[in-house]
Amino acid sequence: YGPTLQELSYIRPVRLLSPKSVGANGRYKEPIGTGAWKLQSADRSGALLVRNERYRGERPHPDRLELKVTPDPQSRLSALRAGDIDTIGGDFTAPLTPRDVATLKRAEDINVHDDEGTGTLLLAFNEDRPPFNDPAVREAVSLVVDRPAISKALFLGLAKPAGNLFPETVPFSGTQQPAAPPDPEAAKRVLDAAGWTGGDGVRAKNGKQLRLVLLTSEEAIPGGRAIGEVIQSQLKAIGVEVQVRLVDHASRHKEIPERHYDMAFFLTHGAPYDPYSTFADLFDSRKKSGVDGKIYTDPVLDSQIDEAFAAQSDEERTRVFGGMYEYLRTKHALLPLVFTPRLWAYTDRVRDFTLPPTEYEFPVSGISVSG
Repeated sequence: YGPTLQELSYIRPVRLLSPKSVGANGRYKEPIGTGAWKLQSADRSGALLVRNERYRGERPHPDRLELKVTPDPQSRLSALRAGDIDTIGGDFTAPLTPRDVATLKRAEDINVHDDEGTGTLLLAFNEDRPPFNDPAVREAVSLVVDRPAISKALFLGLAKPAGNLFPETVPFSGTQQPAAPPDPEAAKRVLDAAGWTGGDGVRAKNGKQLRLVLLTSEEAIPGGRAIGEVIQSQLKAIGVEVQVRLVDHASRHKEIPERHYDMAFFLTHGAPYDPYSTFADLFDSRKKSGVDGKIYTDPVLDSQIDEAFAAQSDEERTRVFGGMYEYLRTKHALLPLVFTPRLWAYTDRVRDFTLPPTEYEFPVSGISVSG
């Protein structure tokens, strides 16, 4: 398995603990490490890290790092503008929306870092039940959804329209395809040829109307409701009725693996895991994926996954992964929407702000803070 050494170096889920960090009862007691920071205190409101003066490498410029827990997004923005905190951002720590970024760019003392990320927001179809067990319906939806319009209207152009499962920032992501412009007339022809007819109303086949449920959660997919409503409007133009069903995070975690939906939004895992992790977790039918569910499965794809994971050279990996992407395209298995950007903001006090390779690390390496 090619990425074995890489996976052993991941900061999650693998964690190597010092025996001194565990008590006599086997429970975690305190952090013992060799990093650039030492934990001085921590509670539900945040944590205070101080510089490790015995660190073997280059020591950080600030002598302390304070992490504040502020669950409310607007409170975080206010704290940044007031200078009470120096930086916010990241997919998992203090997410910024594109509209937040647009607002902060107008502030004189705030800097914004927006960069192409390694994740993809995509629309998945439940191919296990009608109507998406019909490839023609999957193809028609893929033909009519306007990805550039979604990027422009809902992501303010910060998210690149996606033509591939993974962006080029992910290894072995294949030849990048541009996001095709919408073609409603072609979508109508595909549905007509497959027997889904109905003129200006809701199309039907064998007495079954083409009514779909799109499941989304704002906690899991920020902006999912708005994106769903755009897709709802676009599909209505070809005689497909869509109900956008908004649920909380816990309900999504229950319903996604049970496939209680016709369409749903998914996010690929991003760096440092992809492409292996997303295929193993979200495509392999033989592996339980817990609350994550599956994007698309079939036995042919399972065999391709095995071949890709066993490949021993970059040339072989490029060939096999490329074949998997082409197979997914021919099956109209999913619809990549946009490549998600990496969004951070910081005050003028911060110097030499640089994003680390992944969203699982804080951007503190090499920075300095004045005042």
